[in-house]
Amino acid sequence: MSKYGLTRLIHSLSKEEIKNFKIYASRIQTKGDKKLLQLFDCIKKEQLDEYSTVIIQQLMNGNKNAYYRLKNRLTEEIEFSLLLFNRTKDERFKINNDITLARIFTYKSEYNQALNYLLRAEKLALKVEDTDLLHIIYNQIIDLSTKLPSIAPQTYIAKRAKNRAEQDEFTQLNTILAVITHQLVTSNFSGKNKAAIDTLKQTIEQYQFLETYQNSPQIRFQIHDCIKNALLQQKDFIALESYLIETLQIFEQEGLFTQLTHDKKIVLLVWLINSLIKNYHFEQSLKYIEQLREELLKFNKLYYQKYLWTYYQSIIFSYSYLGKTNEIIELLKELQKKPSFRNIQLNQWFIYSNLTTTYYCQNNLKQALAYIAQIVATDIYKKLNNNLKLSVNIVECMLRADNEDFNYVLSRIETIKKTFRKELKSANYQREKQFLSILFSMSNLHKAFQQQRFIKKVQAFIDNSPPFEPGANESINYTLWLKAKLQGQKYYDLVLETVQKQTKVP
Repeated sequence: MSKYGLTRLIHSLSKEEIKNFKIYASRIQTKGDKKLLQLFDCIKKEQLDEYSTVIIQQLMNGNKNAYYRLKNRLTEEIEFSLLLFNRTKDERFKINNDITLARIFTYKSEYNQALNYLLRAEKLALKVEDTDLLHIIYNQIIDLSTKLPSIAPQTYIAKRAKNRAEQDEFTQLNTILAVITHQLVTSNFSGKNKAAIDTLKQTIEQYQFLETYQNSPQIRFQIHDCIKNALLQQKDFIALESYLIETLQIFEQEGLFTQLTHDKKIVLLVWLINSLIKNYHFEQSLKYIEQLREELLKFNKLYYQKYLWTYYQSIIFSYSYLGKTNEIIELLKELQKKPSFRNIQLNQWFIYSNLTTTYYCQNNLKQALAYIAQIVATDIYKKLNNNLKLSVNIVECMLRADNEDFNYVLSRIETIKKTFRKELKSANYQREKQFLSILFSMSNLHKAFQQQRFIKKVQAFIDNSPPFEPGANESINYTLWLKAKLQGQKYYDLVLETVQKQTKVP
């Protein structure tokens, strides 16, 4: 494991996994030995450096060798508790468990028992289409046939050959789809990679009538992923929406969604919701957001925590374009009361950022400034990546400019230029760089929006901006913010007016 591997391992644990580990650790500790849990808490609660002399002295009186043995043991015990806790979450985990048990009983010369586990593993591997695990299973059964005369090796040699042929077919298709997906993703879905899209069409035509394709959910999901990526690259959101609705219906009717593929259903719903929002179909998006909520509760909330943030953000996007700002604030206030949600720092940013934007849309500048201060002046800000940090700083400057705190804006922009020098030199951040220049001029000039030279600069920025896109990265759209000032309108009034003009009946 790499340096600070234990720290990363501990911080990756969910609340349930931590609880399970502590129960497990309390059972395996020898009497009077509490150092495993003490080391765990030093790293998790006290945020101590796992290599610091303080922690070595505190736990092992400075004995480094004893401390590193303890550290290695803690790593092993956490890993083992994870294996125990998650052993039934994925069908493939169950298959691996049966394969391991078969090996154990083979070592014990309990060959019939070993065969029972391998046959159970085979049945499950066939169900989940895991040809790699099937290859291992058939190899073990064939090896076992030399010790157990009741096994006819010819049967499993034939099964292995059939599985190998399917493996080769899967591998060929996987290779093509992996290359296509990589080309689409690395071109940043710019719509320019026609060769990849043409190859995808040819691949679908080649495989869609084969029996392997018809009977394989795995292959159908892979091709589905490529099609939606291709439509995204072409920025054809109308076609993407139609395709996702149709695919969801077909996959549901054919029973392709199971516990093993449940995450694929959730991802499909998330893509569909995002497409509906992009296409201004906000009311329809709420229907699928509710379906997403129901899916997150299934299988003992298997993917609940992973996609909870996405669920709430989807609601907020749709509500914001429907003028339901009161409902957004009510939702966010409820989330603030939930320790399981608010205690995650990224979720705190989610709450405060959305409250900032929503209060601003309600023309409550005082509250908007108060909530963005909760981000900038706390540890929440430190945990954000540079892209989010820059976005937060720009929004704060926009609010301060509205509050006519022009000296603060001028000083803050100078700091932003130094802090984000590398980003602002990049072609990917030229829009932010130009907008900061406008904010600086606006704060530096007396009655800036009455000066023709400044107005011309603002108009040039507006003219060169991409069309307004619901759900885009700018929490307060730079273009509409400037356009509202030129037209003497309230920002949110212009947002709703823009949305109303673009709204289409699904």
